[in-house]
Amino acid sequence: MNAPVAKLVEAAGKDTGNSVSQAGVSLTASVYLQLRADLLSGKFLPNTRLAIKMLQERYGTGSSPIREVLSRLTAEGFVVQIDQRGFRVPAFCADELEELTRGRCLLNEIIFREAIASANDADDEAIIVAHFRLTRTPHDLPGSPGTLNPESEEAHFRFHRALTAPCRLKTLLDFEEKLFERSTRYRVLAESQVRSTEAEHHAIMNAVLDRNTNLAIKLSNDHIMETASIAAAHLRSHT
Repeated sequence: MNAPVAKLVEAAGKDTGNSVSQAGVSLTASVYLQLRADLLSGKFLPNTRLAIKMLQERYGTGSSPIREVLSRLTAEGFVVQIDQRGFRVPAFCADELEELTRGRCLLNEIIFREAIASANDADDEAIIVAHFRLTRTPHDLPGSPGTLNPESEEAHFRFHRALTAPCRLKTLLDFEEKLFERSTRYRVLAESQVRSTEAEHHAIMNAVLDRNTNLAIKLSNDHIMETASIAAAHLRSHT
């Protein structure tokens, strides 16, 4: 490892231990992270009704923060609001998974080309640091096996965003981020089938750093499609 990269990795390591609680997030933000992690970890089954009172008791807060969190999660596609009947966990849908996968792969063709064409040394450093933090952040919440660690989810998003951050087409980046978020619960479903993505992430990073645009697009799309394939197989086996 060369000296500049070693310094980046050392700096990243110093920040890895900062927890959500240490960041001093608000009560609403804390509940949001907890409920989102519980939804992604399968603590609530698809079509389960999310009663306000039940959530108040579970997360130890009032109804206002719960309603605010549910509204945000509804906008992100993690919760469904039913007219006059509250909220529920959305069902998994093979058609939605296929649409999200196809949309993300098509966007990659544009976004990766634009990002790699515009990338500089500072962008490369950001990718290296984001990758290091991803590899050092526990996937499961410490002390709670099987519960998704919100910090791991954040590190995963930051890594993928670092890869494409140099792209100057911000509207496309924002749209891709929404598809990424909508795909998250399917990705977590796929990860529950015992799959390691470390080698895939490392290969994508190297392709971007080497400015190998076609390879970066191929590896990223293969990464997305493999995740979708595993999730789809799981859905088929449970219907």
